[in-house]
Amino acid sequence: MHRLTAANDFVASLPVRFGVPIRRAFVSRSGSGASSPLGDLMSSRSSRAGGGRGGKQRLALLLTALWVNSRDPYSSQRPASWWADMIGLSDPSSQAATRSVKANLKELADRKFILLEPGRNGYPATVTLLSELGSGAPYSRPRLDAHPNYFRVPETLWTRNSLIGKLDARGLAMYLILASYHNAEMKSETWFSERSFRERHGLAEATRLGGLNQLVNLGVANMHQVFPNVQTPDGYRTVKRRYYELTPDFAPPPRRTWQPQTKSMEL
Repeated sequence: MHRLTAANDFVASLPVRFGVPIRRAFVSRSGSGASSPLGDLMSSRSSRAGGGRGGKQRLALLLTALWVNSRDPYSSQRPASWWADMIGLSDPSSQAATRSVKANLKELADRKFILLEPGRNGYPATVTLLSELGSGAPYSRPRLDAHPNYFRVPETLWTRNSLIGKLDARGLAMYLILASYHNAEMKSETWFSERSFRERHGLAEATRLGGLNQLVNLGVANMHQVFPNVQTPDGYRTVKRRYYELTPDFAPPPRRTWQPQTKSMEL
């Protein structure tokens, strides 16, 4: 099993551990017909079919950059093998792993999520954050926004059970979406309807179902089913709803400023 040596070494060096702040707009569509930054990042440029190994690696690299470059000047200079180790590739020092990481860092730069400055005289490239919304704007901490609206991803994504390496693109995307709705104070759970999920997040039904199943199977999320009676034009009928909640080990750290509105949220 890959032990994510770089991630554990990095987290041990941190004076405080508050996770990775990510704006909620990263996982949500801005309007009808638009894609979310998450959806754009996962999709191939040609077909926009979404996901795959490239989408997973781009997403994992961006999340890692948001974690390790979270302090001004929001940049770092690391070898490709270090990035490969951070995202859980099985043989991070291999030529295949470093080549793949370099290609996907370049793709992140082409899509305006990061700036990538090639190293000189054998030194590694420098990765500098841009806005995680893919606008090409300089990075700023979400808490400094005029109206802060963000969630946090805990360091356990990298350090506990090699999770970032085990999740595929679907699982990692649904992990972020569940994290964006997690509310520890209210012990809230989330259930997803197909229509509202598609309208809000713009991702395929296969991503929703496959990603949630993977999270439950890996012990990252809990699920339970209820069978309420709902009113329809023809009367009442029994429906099945599946409620999901991240387990404590992988849930976002509490935030004092997040005031819950409801106990359960339909997406």
